[in-house]
Order: sequence, then C-alpha cells, then structure tokens
Amino acid sequence: MVTTRRRKPPTEDGDLLSIWRTKSPAEGAESLDRLSAALLARAQTLPEGLALPAAVVLRAEARDPMAWIMLAARLPRLLEYAHRPGSVGTRNMDSIDIEGSCLWVSASYRLPWAWTLITFRLLRLAKQEGGKLGLAYQALAIRCAHVGDIVSPMPVDAASDLGILAEITSPPPKAETRAPATPVAEAETASPEDRRPTLRVLASVPPPSASREDKPLIDRYAELARPVEMVPMPDPDGLAESLLAEFPWMPEIVDAIRSDLVLAQRLGCDAFRLPPLLLTGASGVGKSRFARRLAALAGVPAGQLMASGASDNKALAGTARGWSSTQPCLPVMTMQVHGRANPIMVVDGIDDAGGSARNGAIDRTLVGMLDSATARAWHDECLLVPADLSWVTWILIARRVDRVPADLRSRCRVLHAPWPRPEDFEVILSGALADIAEEYGREVRDLPTLEPEIVDALRNGFVNGCLQARQLGTIVRRTLAAAADLERAALRH
Repeated sequence: MVTTRRRKPPTEDGDLLSIWRTKSPAEGAESLDRLSAALLARAQTLPEGLALPAAVVLRAEARDPMAWIMLAARLPRLLEYAHRPGSVGTRNMDSIDIEGSCLWVSASYRLPWAWTLITFRLLRLAKQEGGKLGLAYQALAIRCAHVGDIVSPMPVDAASDLGILAEITSPPPKAETRAPATPVAEAETASPEDRRPTLRVLASVPPPSASREDKPLIDRYAELARPVEMVPMPDPDGLAESLLAEFPWMPEIVDAIRSDLVLAQRLGCDAFRLPPLLLTGASGVGKSRFARRLAALAGVPAGQLMASGASDNKALAGTARGWSSTQPCLPVMTMQVHGRANPIMVVDGIDDAGGSARNGAIDRTLVGMLDSATARAWHDECLLVPADLSWVTWILIARRVDRVPADLRSRCRVLHAPWPRPEDFEVILSGALADIAEEYGREVRDLPTLEPEIVDALRNGFVNGCLQARQLGTIVRRTLAAAADLERAALRH
C-alpha cells in the first residue's frame, strides 16, 4: 500500500528530492547538477551486498538518461531494504521522491518519454493527496504532459520495471484534462521520419508586448515553444572520413571530433552535439572553413558571428524588448530561421573581441551560454522567457589562445590547426573551387577552366611558401574572373 501523506524527516537534500513535485525539468534546470549529485550520494550509502552495478553508476555520472531510468527502478527499493529490512513492497514519501527525482534527472538529460513517467507519478500523487496539494500536482502533471508531445516510444521492459505499465494502458484519471498516453500511442505507430529528436526551445510562449510593432516578432518566435526538430546524430566515422578528405592536414582535430561523437552515441545521444571547441592557429590555415564544412557535412545549420572589434554583445545576446531594434539572441534567431534546435554557432576572432562591462562583452556572454547549467534556461531579454541553448554546438576561432579569457578557454576543448603541407595543394585548390561554385549555386564543372600553366604557377607558389591557403583562394577567384572575361570577349568576336 502506498502512503503519500507521511512526510520524511528533514534532510540536507530533502528540498532537492522534492523538486520534481514542484517544478518540471524545464523549470528547474539550475538544480539539476546538485540533484544528480545528491542522488548518486544516496546510491553510495548502499551496503556492499545491495550496491548498484558500477557500470550503471558510471553511466549515470556521465549523464546517460537510460542509466537514470535504471536508478529510478532500483535505487528506491534498495534503499528501503537497506534501511528497513523486510519493508520491500511498502512505499514512503522518501522512496517515491527518490524515484521521481531520478525520472526528473532523466527527463532533463533529454530522454523524451521520461516526461510521461513523471506525468503518471504526479497524477497518482494528485489522486491520493486531494485538496490544494493534489491540485498543484495535477497542474504540474498537465504541464509535463504538454511536453509529452515530443515523446518517443517507451520500451515495454522499462515501463514494466518501473511498475507503471498498468497505468499507461489504463484510462487516465478523470481529473486529467489531457491524456498523456495519446502521444505514446501515436509514436508507436509513427514512421521513423516522425520520430526525429525534438526539443522545446522556449519554456513557454513569449508574453505579449505593449508595443504593436513587437507583435509580428513575438508571433514568429512563438513556434519555438512547440517541439522543434533537431538534426540527428551522423555516423561519426563517415563524417570524419569526409572531413579528413577535405582537411588532410588536420587529423588530430578530425579525430577529436569523431571521438566526441562516438562517446555521445555510446551514451544514447540521438541528436548532433559537440562540446564547445576552441580552434586556434595562424591566419589562413583554414579554421573558419573547417567549421563551415563541419556543419555542412553533418547537415547542421550554422550561424556565424565576427567577434573581432565588436563594441558590445548585442549581436550575440540580442536586444532587450522596448528598443526599436529588439531581437532575440543569435542562437535563438538561428534556430527560428532554420527550424532546427541544435545549430552550430561559429564565433570568429574571439581573441580580439571587444565590448565592456558597461556595454556588454561578447566573451562574458559566451561564458554563460557555454555553461551547461545556464544554457538550459537562458533568459532571452527580447522574448522574456527561458530558452534552451544546451544543444547548441559552439566553435570559437582564435589566432592566439593566450588572448582568450581563461574562464572561457577552460570551458572549451582547445584544438590547434597546423599549417597545410605542400602535398595538400590539390585538396585546397579543389576546396577553393567548390566554395566559389557553391556561392553561385553552381557545380565546379560550370566554372571557367583554369589553364594548366596557371595551376602549375599556383602550385609552385604554395609549395614554396609564397601563398597561404586563404591567398590561394583569392587568386583563384581573380583568375576565374579573368578567364570569364576572356570567354566573353571570344564570344563577341
């Protein structure tokens, strides 16, 4: 028999363990790290004979959402038995809070159907508690069920292990105004195309503005309060092979990216995301082009910001509502334009970023956007609602790593781009031609022909160190323009 009116004695983590009954995962992102640490600390108090498998604990520490589902199923029962032998089968509020908290962490780590599990747990509490507290649980359950629109099929063994299979297959309580089981049923019959990973970027629809001029902007961004598709995880080896074919002088950078994607894939990540990267190296070695090609080959939309010489942070942070030039932060604008919630944001020249404490500095804003805790609920001053930036991939580009602020540098994986080798000439030339053709929406074969003697001269200049990769691209463009002019003159005569 479940007893929910019995309250646990005050403990240091008592408030944390009850947060799942007061806030949805999207509303309590700032407590996620402390809550997960408190739950893992509880797991470490189990005696040797009841200890959880080390692999499960390690996966939970690595933010594997399925590991937290396992903890939700096992940790409350093991703690009950460890502290009160023979009590298995009874449930007090402490064990219910541990289970709910584990589900809450799993939902925060982007396991979509964990929201449905939380919904049913809250509805059960609402039914048993009644009164104002029951109504509060019911209201929170409805908000979680709303997020359940993005739910993916729930494995039957997971539902059975948590003891809620009967709840999911039975009619919901009458007090519920919206049945969270419906999205699950739809997802089970949906095509793979309909089961792409999604993310609700805005916590809610932006509030209305007193200015009529702001209404079109608010209406346009309100779509981000609904589930927004994310670009799925690409094949790490295939992506690395394509990158290495275009940038053979950057094997260490390519392998670092491949390894990060392999780890994310191993931990159940189904959408593209990389930890923040800081690419350093001399001017002209191909850092910016590498970032653009990474986005293109992975099929991820990219936004770009030139930080060098910026006098404030408005291009990145956006402009507060009330100004005539009001606009959301750059990541949210990129998401809205491309309709994807996990873009790549390229910030070039971060070592020369300007700004000030008074006007706002780009590097200070980036520190908050790169931090996992604040990124999950970034307050957008234009939309006035929290925005989830946690799935944005940040690539910062600098010539000198020592000029990048230490607290920003510490949040990134620093990768050095070396000079291209003489044998990389053909690859760089092909890349320059491909970029020019893409700029005009044409194929490389549509470009004017480069005469062999011109190609030989460019090769000699590059091999001898007289031409950098960027200079080579500029000269190729000028040469093609001259060739087009000659073709035009020949046609006239």
